[in-house]
Amino acid sequence: MKIAMVVLNSVCHDTRVVKEADSLALAGFDVRVFGIRDERVEATVFNRPSGAWVMLADPKATAMRRVSFWMQGIALLSAGLLLAFFQVCAWVPSLFGQAVGLVLVGAVFFYAQREADRVERLARKLEGLSDEPLGLDKVSGIFQNLRLVLFRKAYRLECRKVIRAFIADFSPAVVHCHDANTLEYGLWWKKKNRPLTVMDRILSVHVPRISPHIIFDSHELCHEQHGLTEAMKDKVRAIQKKAAPKLDAVITVNDSIAGKLVKAFGLMPCPVVIRNAVRLADMPQERDHRLRLFLEQKSLVTSTIVLYHGGLSQYRNLAILPEVARRLGEPFKVVVMGDGPYRDELIRLGKDVKNFHVIAGVPRAELLRWASSADFGIIPYAATSENHRYCTPNKLWEYPGAGVPVIAPNLPEIARIVVGEGIGWILPEPMTALAVATLIRSITGEEHDTRRKACRRFIEKDSWEKYSDTLVNLYRRMMP
Repeated sequence: MKIAMVVLNSVCHDTRVVKEADSLALAGFDVRVFGIRDERVEATVFNRPSGAWVMLADPKATAMRRVSFWMQGIALLSAGLLLAFFQVCAWVPSLFGQAVGLVLVGAVFFYAQREADRVERLARKLEGLSDEPLGLDKVSGIFQNLRLVLFRKAYRLECRKVIRAFIADFSPAVVHCHDANTLEYGLWWKKKNRPLTVMDRILSVHVPRISPHIIFDSHELCHEQHGLTEAMKDKVRAIQKKAAPKLDAVITVNDSIAGKLVKAFGLMPCPVVIRNAVRLADMPQERDHRLRLFLEQKSLVTSTIVLYHGGLSQYRNLAILPEVARRLGEPFKVVVMGDGPYRDELIRLGKDVKNFHVIAGVPRAELLRWASSADFGIIPYAATSENHRYCTPNKLWEYPGAGVPVIAPNLPEIARIVVGEGIGWILPEPMTALAVATLIRSITGEEHDTRRKACRRFIEKDSWEKYSDTLVNLYRRMMP
């Protein structure tokens, strides 16, 4: 059975997508994952060791060319409107009006054409036809905001065009949609393969129909994410509501989000919970000291390491960490390991805190080994949205998988695991830097050893292998 997974990122850094694709490929399914290339990935097509293929759209150059075409059209339209304006201005002497009009028309056309030429040169750089350095910030002018708006629109259109082409060429029996922003592809493919109508039969339309299935894999509460305006949230709700009765299966990360989805979109199938667990094979057999060695190369004396790893976003309450480091003092080190838009701000906040360090993210295949150097893994999230309140992030398994006890917020799903499995401590409320530092300082060596041993028992009981079987069985029930 052919399975098309769709996710709007570069795939390789999304561990959930990769684990699901590998599990299905190893079970004998023909799996292709369609995503979007970014600067972290060089190849656009590659085969994983499991046999799953990854195909990434790279639409920047074609989007730029589309913008160039649009800019030329805007230039012509602007010139025509200006010429018409000066022609109808009866109070301006006709000869003078025409002269000024022609000059302004020529200036607008020349400027817009120059902007279009710049966009064209950027497209050539994106395609590798020019050795000049690429820099969108170098193209400026009165049309800059317009150009950015047009580029975002063109980029979305080109992504949709390429991913639809991938799906149509593969002709899958199942479209596995990762998060709500990919549901449109499943709906499009199902509509394209709808059963033949009476009119189709009258007109002798002989098109093979495969009755594809749609699986919605909700990694989070998509309509309650940070950074979305109310209008955008309504749009995300609308696409989920539209898709709900057409879905063949729903997968999500925990029971709370499953309940929220059923309550909000009741017509969808009962969600199957597949947690963000780690593979047993990825667990380091002994503690690895590469993070400590890395810090020592920076001429630092390492002692007790409090680690945060993952994406760096302003919505994850990371701003508290430099102050936690300041309150802890030596011999504690607070280390943030990751990349993201909030990285520079974190560096700025912690520039005067000697025991606070921000380092680059590491490859996913090496993450647990790096993390195993730490003494504590912290998740500083606050309940600033429904999505965060009910989240169960990958690091809730990655820290224990590395043998590192967890310091986590008092959020329903996270607390249920941390307290229930005895793998860490719950942060006090309100979550101030002083309260966090006081909790960490109060932990004894005996408590730490107990939690570390519980981490391994938890992962052995709740590993990816358990959920891999659930996923494979779900797909086998769909086979004809």
